[in-house]
Amino acid sequence: MININLLPKKRKEDIKKRRFNLYLTSISTMVLFLIGIIIVLLFFIKISVNNQTKSLDRQIDEKNQQLSQYNQQKDLINNFNQTITIAKELISKDINWRDILNDLDNAVPDKLKLTEFSPGTTSAGTQTTTTTIDTSGNITIGGTAADQRSIIKFIEKLGQSKFFTNVALVSSKSAQAAATDKTSSYTFEISATLNTKGSQ
Repeated sequence: MININLLPKKRKEDIKKRRFNLYLTSISTMVLFLIGIIIVLLFFIKISVNNQTKSLDRQIDEKNQQLSQYNQQKDLINNFNQTITIAKELISKDINWRDILNDLDNAVPDKLKLTEFSPGTTSAGTQTTTTTIDTSGNITIGGTAADQRSIIKFIEKLGQSKFFTNVALVSSKSAQAAATDKTSSYTFEISATLNTKGSQ
């Protein structure tokens, strides 16, 4: 049997072009479809990664908070142990605290109040403390006063005590007086050497 193609040559070329265009359209559609799938997958992967990142950030924040709380508790324990150590050392030493505190109280003018009496010296407002105390070493005395004259008077009178030597003003700053306390116009810090033996 013989097949005879009776279509004109131009007609055959048109058919071939249409078939080729259809092929290209199909390929392009498939490529675009695959690209769309890839974009969707990447979108969901990005969402998943973001969620995991947020979850890790929350876990890190929780760990940091726990670490901060642990450090705070550790500091409290260390401070408590330091206080116990200090108390034991003070109790174990034969110190006449009654006379020392009596001299300190007698040196305080009417317009001055003490708010601090601690071991160690200060430098630019920063106090240095240790877990042990040299009871004849440096101390820091802080408080508030109505005027500078009261601070000077306190320093002079404290320097006359046999228990306190090297009395010197470290800092004096103006402070706004509270409504219920008219004697707190100045805050001050004084350094001194505590002589527990009571000799000059």
